[in-house]
Amino acid sequence: MESDSLRRASPRFSTIAGSGLLWLGPLLLAGGVVHYRMWEQLPSMRALEGLGIAAVALACAWLARCLFGVSLAGALAAFWGLGLVLFAGPLPTLATLILAGAALALGSAIGSREAAGLQLALGLVVIAGAVGWLLPLPLHWGLLYLGLALAAIFFRRRTIMRSLRRLGGAWLRATREAPASAAFAVLVLGLASTGAWLPTLQFDDLAYHLRLPWQLQLEGRYLLDPSTQVWALAPWASDVVHAMAQLIGRAEARGPVNAMWLAIAAGGLWRLGRALNAPARVRWLAIALFCSFPLTATLMGSMHTELPTTALLAWLLALVVERRTLDWPGWLAVVLLAAGLAALKLTAAVLAALLLLIALVRFPWPPARRIAALALLFALVAGSSYTYALVIAGNPFLPLFNGWFHSPYFKPENMLDARWATGFGPTLLWDMTFRTHDFNESHAGSAGFAVLALAGAVALALVRPGARLAMGLSLALLFVPLLALQYLRYAFPGMVLVTVVAAIAAMRWQPRLGAAVVVLVCAANLAFQASAQWMMREGAVRLSVARLGADRPVFETYVPERVLMRQLRKAGAPSGTVVFLDDANPYFAEAGSRGRTTVWYDPDLRRAARLADEVPDGSAWVALLRDEGASDVIVRRNSTRAVRLRALEQAGARRFSAVGPAEWWRMPEAEEAGR
Repeated sequence: MESDSLRRASPRFSTIAGSGLLWLGPLLLAGGVVHYRMWEQLPSMRALEGLGIAAVALACAWLARCLFGVSLAGALAAFWGLGLVLFAGPLPTLATLILAGAALALGSAIGSREAAGLQLALGLVVIAGAVGWLLPLPLHWGLLYLGLALAAIFFRRRTIMRSLRRLGGAWLRATREAPASAAFAVLVLGLASTGAWLPTLQFDDLAYHLRLPWQLQLEGRYLLDPSTQVWALAPWASDVVHAMAQLIGRAEARGPVNAMWLAIAAGGLWRLGRALNAPARVRWLAIALFCSFPLTATLMGSMHTELPTTALLAWLLALVVERRTLDWPGWLAVVLLAAGLAALKLTAAVLAALLLLIALVRFPWPPARRIAALALLFALVAGSSYTYALVIAGNPFLPLFNGWFHSPYFKPENMLDARWATGFGPTLLWDMTFRTHDFNESHAGSAGFAVLALAGAVALALVRPGARLAMGLSLALLFVPLLALQYLRYAFPGMVLVTVVAAIAAMRWQPRLGAAVVVLVCAANLAFQASAQWMMREGAVRLSVARLGADRPVFETYVPERVLMRQLRKAGAPSGTVVFLDDANPYFAEAGSRGRTTVWYDPDLRRAARLADEVPDGSAWVALLRDEGASDVIVRRNSTRAVRLRALEQAGARRFSAVGPAEWWRMPEAEEAGR
């Protein structure tokens, strides 16, 4: 009798305890919101603008549903697709679709029975891995890549169509099973995609990431020279993918490429939900949660690697969690995804190694010959940047860990950004939520609120057998990057996976309460979406929408140097180097190999600039500009040292153009050469 009563009490106790755990997160979050007065940090105007965009999208989708009988989710997807074409441009969007078709052609040859999203991811990884080895060769021309892509699509057209038909069927089933959740997820995904409507504006892109695509477009090859760009040999797979689309379309294609990565990430999270036996409604809401993160929209507007990292990690985690064994195509997929992560960034390589190790422990190994083949495949896909860096600079991770390798191209020290070395401790995730500016170049709330709101669900997932492995691995993927550096962006992929697995566990345990928490967190995240990047907080999306996607007004407002660079290219290729004299705005990446800057990105010129600054009459700078073969100079007077401005006048340079505070000066030697 006593044992029977205990058995009857046990499920009741579990239900009460589980509900208590689910309430723990919202209570923690509410306490933090009140304590930090988060409503005072809310970018209310930007939130209202996002609400307005959502209202327009819903109105148009509802009209399409009434007129054509399509699902609300399908109509919303069409609306956001048209928005991408309008604001990011038809040619970049078409170029990205062609690149995606070529990637599907390759990926379907690797995993013919796999989902189209995984095939697309595998194809992009293979393309980036192969092109990485060819970067220094003078063969990177748009027509060549266009021809190769179209040929791949043509010869694999039947297989591609089969994959797309399967994708269409899966879409119809998923939207019919949970139409309201599907519409909500696509609405939130579209709001995240508005970051892709912006032209490229972010600092790291203009000082680093754009260099590879523009060098290939302007010169047909990539200069492996860390003396003029210290990150020149860093892992480059993400930039290569951007470059392929840019070469095919002859224009920057960052927005459409990021939209492609966003779709791949959503597909990976859908697959992860299936691995956890979540119904369609739960999977749709999990995707909405990911898309609602403020950093998701910010990453859509940048060339940082965390968006593709999230996409590949989601697929890799899903494959590791869902399967009891791996066949040969499965091992190929796991190894290629891990290699793709390693080719994106060293941090991503560490995360990939963790999941690859779990796969080796969890699954029976293939025969020895196939293991050797997989190892070779991994090296070929992931190894180009590391190999070139080792051979050229003597440090495969340049500029990182140079205290160990002592490459002459960087200071003999292990580089660490002390701004983000705040210390790993028990309150780290709490602090990231409410004091986000201490962990990222952003405002309070830009980490989103999911980690705290689902804190109890994390514990719930750890005690549920079906979610335990996924949650344990996701926590490792979150905390491993934070051990070294407490930087929000590096933790973002793991944060997404932890909260998605937690949300799935919550909604499976208490469907109504779990779904209510997830929807409310999505709303809070969207309200703070603009907090994750200062230009979005100041209204960059509103400006882009008001000008119907025209780049120039946005550039004039935020980065007028980009307008000057367009003028410079229209005037003809520069006859010498293009020097950016302003330390605060070193946006030299789109000048390709001719671009030079006086900040630490360009070690050689930085050293020379420091010496020239010590000669007050400007004569040393005049000599330095001539030694560098400068034909053009970009400068902002209000943030440039007086000695450098004095040198421009002494050298006989003439101001050619000005946009806002930015000025373009042409050296007399360049004017003589142009006559």
